[in-house]
Amino acid sequence: MKAALLACLCLSAVIATSHGALSRTAPDRASDSKSRGDALLAATQRGETTFAKRLLQHGAPVDAEDEKGWTPLIYAAKAGNEELVHMLIAKGADVNHRTSTEIGSTALIFAVEGSSMKILRDFLDHGAVVDAPGRNGMTPFIYAAAHGRIEAAKLLLARGADINHFSLIDDAGTTWNALMAAANYEQMPMMRFLYAQGVNLEAKNNKGDTVLMELSKRPHSLPLKFLLDHGANVNARGPRGHTALIYAAYNGMVENVRLLLAAGIDPLATATDEESPNDHYSAEDVAEESRSPEVLALIRTAQARAHEIAPPPPGTRN
Repeated sequence: MKAALLACLCLSAVIATSHGALSRTAPDRASDSKSRGDALLAATQRGETTFAKRLLQHGAPVDAEDEKGWTPLIYAAKAGNEELVHMLIAKGADVNHRTSTEIGSTALIFAVEGSSMKILRDFLDHGAVVDAPGRNGMTPFIYAAAHGRIEAAKLLLARGADINHFSLIDDAGTTWNALMAAANYEQMPMMRFLYAQGVNLEAKNNKGDTVLMELSKRPHSLPLKFLLDHGANVNARGPRGHTALIYAAYNGMVENVRLLLAAGIDPLATATDEESPNDHYSAEDVAEESRSPEVLALIRTAQARAHEIAPPPPGTRN
C-alpha cells in the first residue's frame, strides 16, 4: 500500500512540474509500468526530450497510451519534435499505432499533421504503412490533400500512396478520395498538384458518383469550375442515371447549376430511385421540390433551348 501511494505521489509530481527535482527522480521511484508510462506521456507532451530519454532508460513503456489511445510517438510527431520522434522510434515505438477514438487515426497521420518532412521520412523508413486507414477510412495521403500539405503528398506518393483511392467515409456513408477531400476544403494548389500527378477525374466512389458529381451537391463553385475547366466529364451519370445537374438542382446550388449548364450538361437527363425504378425525374422536377425559383428558372430555360436545337426525328421533313 505504501509503495503504491508513493508511486502515485511521484507521478503527480512528474505531471505537475516541468523542471523540479522530484520530477527528475521519478524514474527511480516509480514502481510500476503504468506510472512510468504516464510520466513518459507527460514528458512528450511537454517536449522534454532528455527527461523522456531517462524515463525510457528506467523502463517506461515506449507505447504507453492515454485515454484516447495516443502514444508518446503521436504527441511527439504532432508537435514536430524531430529528436524525440527519432529517439522513440529507435526504442521500438509502433509507427503503425492507431488511436482508440471513433476516428481512430493512425500515427502516420499525426506525422503528416506535424509538418516535419524529417519525421515523415523517419516513420516511412521504419515501416509505417503508407495507405493504412484510420477507423473512419482516413489515410495519410487523403489527410495531406484535405489540409494542403503538398510536400507531404509528394513524399507519400513517392512511397506508394494510391492517388485515386476512395476510403474516407463521411456521415452519409459515402467514400472520398484525395481529390474530393482537396476540393471540399477548397485546397486549390493541392487540386492543381493532384491533376498534374495524373489523378483520375472520372474515378467513382462507393455510390457510383464521380468527384464532380459529389462536389455539385456542395457550395464549392471554385473547385467545381476547376474540374470542368480541366476536362471532367460534365455528363457523367450514376448507377440510376443521376447527373451533377440533378444533384445541384436538388440541393439548390445556383452557381453550380450555372457552371454545369455553361459546360454543356444535358438538362433533359432523367434518373430513378432504387425504391421506384420506373419513376423517372429530371433536374426540373427536383428543382421544384427544392423550392429554388432561380435554379428552376435556369433549368427550364436550358431545357427549352435544348428542345429548340434538338434534331428532328428520322424520316421527318425539314
